[in-house]
Amino acid sequence: MSETFLFPAPSVRRGTRLFALLRDWIEARKKRRAMARSISGLTDLDDRLLRDIGLTRGDLEEFRGIR
Repeated sequence: MSETFLFPAPSVRRGTRLFALLRDWIEARKKRRAMARSISGLTDLDDRLLRDIGLTRGDLEEFRGIR
């Protein structure tokens, strides 16, 4: 038997996997920041406009609590 059969090489190198995890983490962080900017923009709307889009001030406070 050959060594490659006994000890197969990993399909993806550890560095590649770590880089992919880091890239995914950065992408998720960008999305969270974009959502936070959107939510902070909603706080400037008056209550009537918030009701029109189906939100309340309480909903906005809940969103802000999520980090």
